[in-house]
Formats: sequence, structure tokens, C-alpha cells
Amino acid sequence: MVERKQVRTYTPPGQKRMTVFLDDISMPFVNAWGDQITLEITRQLIELKYFYFLTKDDRGYEQKIESLQFLGGMNHPGGGRNDIPPRLKRSFYSINMTPPSQRSIENIYGRILEVLFNPKKYPNKEITDMRLPLVDATISIWDAVKRRLLPTPTKFHYTFTIRELARVFGGICVVAGKPEYKVIQNCMNVKEKIMPQLFLIALWRHECDRTFVDKLINNNDKKIFSDMLDRVTKEKFRDSLGFDDEQLMTNYYFADFQRADEFDEWGELVAEAPFVYEACPDIESIRQRCNDKLDAYNEKNPSKPMNLVIFDDALRHLLRICRIINTPSGNILLVGVGGSGKQSLTKLASYTCKQIFFQISLTKTYNDNNLKDDVKNLYNEAGPKGNSVTFIMTDAEVKSETFLEAINSMLATGEIPGLIPKDEKDVISLECKNVYIKDTGIKGADPTVAELWVFFINRVKDCLHMVLAFSPVGTKFRTRAQKFPAIFSTCSIDWFLPWPEEALVSVSTKKMGSFEMDAKPAVRTALELHMGKVHDLVTEVCEVYYARMRRHVYVTPKSYLAFIDLYKDVYKVKYDAIDVEDQNISKGLEKLNEAAAGVEELKIDLKKEEIKLKEASDITDKLLKELEIENKKAKEKGDEVAIVQENCINQKNSILKEKEDADRDLAIALPFLRRAEKAVDSIKPLDIKELGGMQQATDTTKLIMDAIQILFQRSMDPVKPRSLVIMK
Repeated sequence: MVERKQVRTYTPPGQKRMTVFLDDISMPFVNAWGDQITLEITRQLIELKYFYFLTKDDRGYEQKIESLQFLGGMNHPGGGRNDIPPRLKRSFYSINMTPPSQRSIENIYGRILEVLFNPKKYPNKEITDMRLPLVDATISIWDAVKRRLLPTPTKFHYTFTIRELARVFGGICVVAGKPEYKVIQNCMNVKEKIMPQLFLIALWRHECDRTFVDKLINNNDKKIFSDMLDRVTKEKFRDSLGFDDEQLMTNYYFADFQRADEFDEWGELVAEAPFVYEACPDIESIRQRCNDKLDAYNEKNPSKPMNLVIFDDALRHLLRICRIINTPSGNILLVGVGGSGKQSLTKLASYTCKQIFFQISLTKTYNDNNLKDDVKNLYNEAGPKGNSVTFIMTDAEVKSETFLEAINSMLATGEIPGLIPKDEKDVISLECKNVYIKDTGIKGADPTVAELWVFFINRVKDCLHMVLAFSPVGTKFRTRAQKFPAIFSTCSIDWFLPWPEEALVSVSTKKMGSFEMDAKPAVRTALELHMGKVHDLVTEVCEVYYARMRRHVYVTPKSYLAFIDLYKDVYKVKYDAIDVEDQNISKGLEKLNEAAAGVEELKIDLKKEEIKLKEASDITDKLLKELEIENKKAKEKGDEVAIVQENCINQKNSILKEKEDADRDLAIALPFLRRAEKAVDSIKPLDIKELGGMQQATDTTKLIMDAIQILFQRSMDPVKPRSLVIMK
């Protein structure tokens, strides 16, 4: 933005003065010493008009920048907002910017509506006369909300500025800016016949709801606003226009994707349906339209289908997201706990609005440079090509707070410092020249590079829609609101409240619909209702726990989905176990039946066997009688044998006794026998020879022979007395 004038002096191009606007000048972080480093560098540039070179060759030399003047803007200090150091504040004239008066606001927006509701576009005087009542009612409800719904530490975003007025009138302008579709004149899509004034009142009430109610964090605050809106509606329109309260209390939904594309008989697209912001006939018709879009999305993305349940709350959030991202410079901040459906609804809304959906692919090495490369590609899509892009970033993808610094700068100014080098800026500007000429309608125009760059940035701001999906849990959310105010001021806020019981039951019905259960329809319906009631009850208990213990326990929609999945898993395991037991019991009963049949057959066989047994028993009895007789005979014989045995025993005993006597006699005779044997052994052959040579035996020899005869019990000669001569 500056060019070299001398060796170390830089000035704005064309010998002009440059005005530098420092928005949110008090935002930089205050360090431990109470300094804001960025503001100290700014103060040096303002007061001394130079920096120091940091390059190796020129390090320490002054880098002068001339012809600059500075404007700064900041919120009032306090309430968590920083002040700027007195050393910097002394360089500025301080001007307190008070909010514009009611007359000024009426003049601003009254003039805008006067241009839109031009009698040439809307010849009906009833429509053009609604300009002032709408402005007056909008200012009244805005002022009432500012006074009643004040910011607190938990409701720090309850700041209702002129931006809210612009958003209310912006929605009205979207409808009024397309008179060719006659949405207001014909009260499009409204079932009952109503007057255009009532249609405009319904549109105004809807836009007030979208602007104020969507950012409220609980149902109590929503009820307060609803009561204020009803009161202002009655005050501003009942008496002046002559309508009844029942006619004024309308609750229409508006959407811009209700018209269908035109296809020829071969299914080829002939003309895309225009986006016309008009009323919905009823909630079921727009739900069916969203389900059709969901089916088309799943058919186009079979690898990553979305199994969504579009219950009433999800449908309302989907309509809000579509409303924001389908308007120029529309950015939205989705706030809700995990599992609320923020990402899925954004994908469906982006597809519904025929936009390019982009979400960063976070890796371990993903850093600021990768983010800038991705954003640069999105700038190329949204700028020269003019494609509408939805860029979503969630809490999990904010790897570093510097990511949010870049997003904050992009939302505030449309640019990110250092994103596009100067040489690439010139190329991009030239690429936008034809688009610039076509858009402005000035043939032969020769815009400057600066004009083309401004056109490029404005085109990017209009076509690149930022969707931030954050969780309100913890202090990080509130801290980011202080550090990055543009994220909260330039984005419409859609606060996701806990799912109501109706939504919980719808989800359980959808999740359990395709699940096979062995239950009656009434039981199945009661189970689905009970699941929703259980989750709702746990949520209430968590609130009671916080009130008593001052500790948060969060039960998110993701917990509910996990609860249903766990139930299905446990049911399947238990059912399979019961099924196995049932099969085992069935088999057991079959076996018992088979056994019973077998028993009957055995009974028949048993009867036959009993007959045989009886016959055998008779035969046995007969045999027993015969045996008894034989036993008697055997007993008599046994008695005889016993007597014989006894005699034998007596004989045995007698023999044993005789044997004992013989043994005793033998024992006595044995010594003599041994001596005789010894004597025999002592006979020598010479003695026998001598005996044989005797002619007559001696008396001693005769006596020995007589003894031998006696031993052999042989006959002997009669015994006669005689005298014997005994020799030694």
C-alpha cells in the first residue's frame, strides 16, 4: 500500500495521504507488565513516523513512512474490555460515539424502505403505507430488548446494536427487493387468504425472531422476547390498521429454496430454480422439502451419507442457516454442545443453497500457512469465479488461536494480512476486470488496480460465507469473544438449546425404526417415548446437580445417540443369548418328547416282557421246588459225607499220632543207625577178604548175622544155650 520514495523513505502512491483505520484498537493482549506490544509499535509509527529495518544489511536504520494519518475505534473500557495506554491515547482526539437517535434511525431505514417500496414497483398503497409502521415497530422492539435483556457474564453477547436493526430490515429487503415474483402482493404460499399488510407483519415478526430470538440462550429469555414482540405488534398495528389480535399473532416460516428446478423429459436440467424468500405453507411441507434435499445429498454422496432426523428444532436451525448463508456477506456463528447437529445441518444447508462446502482437513502438521493456502483457494473461488462458498470451522479445528486471528481479520475487513503477495494481487485484480465491467455495466471502463482490488474483496465478502461451530462449555468461548470481537459482531448467532422431548422421541423413532425387535408396535412406541423421557430427565437432574454442587455435568445429544446405540448393542447381545437359550430349551423339549415316545414304546415292550417274565417265573418256581427236593437229598447226602469226613478226620488224627510215635522212635534209632553206617564205612576190603578167608565163622560174627536176620525179620534158628567166645 506504500511505495519507495527515497532509499529508506516510503509514502502512499500518487503523492496522496493515507488514512489508516485501526478497528478494535484496544483488543491486543495485555502482558504481565501492562503493555500491549502491538500498540507500542503503533505509537512509535504515529509519533516517530518510522520503524527500524530488521534485514541483515540495513539493521538499525530507520524505515520512514510519511503522509499517514490514523483513526481508531474501540468499545468503552470495562466489562472485560481493555483500555489503551495513555501514551497512545494522547496521540488521538477522543470522541465518544453515542448511538443515533430514534429520529436518525427512522430517517435511515425509512429512506431505505421508501426506495424499496417504490410506487412503481408496488402500486398498492396498502403496501407502501406500511413503511413507517414497520420502522416504528422495529425501533420499539429493539429498544425494549436493549433495556430488558442485558448482558451478563453468561450472556456476554446480549449486545443489541444497530446491526440488529440492519438484519431485521435486511430480511424485509430480500423479499421487497424482488417485486417481479409478487411475493408480497400475492402473499405467496399462504394457505388462507390474507391481506398484504398482514403478510408484511408476518414477515417482520419472523425477521425479528431470527434476529433477536436466535441468539438467546434459554427458553425463559425467548419467552420474554415473545411477549415483548406480541405487545409491540398489538400496539403498533392493531389500532392503526384495524386488525384483530388473532390475525396479528402469526408464526410463519420463510425459506428461499421452495421452488423446484426445471427438467426436460429426458431428466436434463433446463433451468435452475431461483432463490425466492417466501412463506412456507406449513411446517410439514417444508420438512418434506428438506427431506428431499437430504435424499438428493445422500444420493450424490453415497460414501458419506447423512442419517439425519429433521425434527422441528432441527428444521428451524436448518432454515436459519440457509437464510444467513444465502444472503450476501452472510456469516453465522452456531453455538451448541457437541452432537447438536451443527456440522450436519451446515452441510445440508450448503447443498440446499447450491454452494461449495469446504472444511479443513486437520492433520498433525496443519499450521497457519496451510490455513492461508486453503483460504486463498476459497478467495479464488469466491472472487474471480463468483462461486458461493460455505466455509465451516469447528472448535476441534481451531488448532491454534492464530487461526481465529485470521478468521477475525477476514470477517472484519475481508482480508488476511500477508495472505496474498502484492504481485498476486495485481494478477487477481486483472482477472476481475471483465467481471467488474459486467457487474457495473460500464462498457469500456478502465478501472485502476485499487478499484479492482476493492471489487474483489467485496465480492469475496459477499460470496464466502463463514460458519463457525463453537461449544459454549468452559471459559474459552467467553475469552474468544473478548479477543476476537468481529467473530461475534459480524456473524449472526444461532444458539442451539438442548433437544426438546419431541426431538428426542423423533430421533429415537428414526434410530429404532430400522432396528429389528421382537416386540409389539405398542411396546416399541412406548420404548421410543421412554428413551426421550429418560434423556430429558437426566438433563433436569444435571441442572439440579449444578444448583446444589455448582458443578456442570453435560448430557449432550451425542450422549443420547450413544445411549441409543448402546441399547441396541445390549439388546442384540441379550436377545442372541436368549435365542441360544431358547434353542437349547427347544432341543431339550424335543429330546423330552422323544424320550416320552420312547417310554411309551418301552411300556408296550415291557408288557410283552412281563408276560414272558411270568412264564419264566412259573418255570423258575417249578425248578425251585425241584431244587428244594434235590437240596433235601443233597443235605442228607451231605450229612452222610460229614459223618464219613468226621471218620476220616479221626483216622487222620490217629495216623498222625502213630506217625508222631514212629518219628519219636525213629529219632531214638537214628543215632544207632548213624553209628552202624559209620561202622559199615569203617569196614575195609582187607577185612572182607579176611572174613572170606575164614573157614568157620567166629562167634562174634554169628551174633552179628543173627542181629541182621532180626532186623530183616527173617526166620532164625531156635535159641539154645551155648557158650560163645567174643573177640574184640
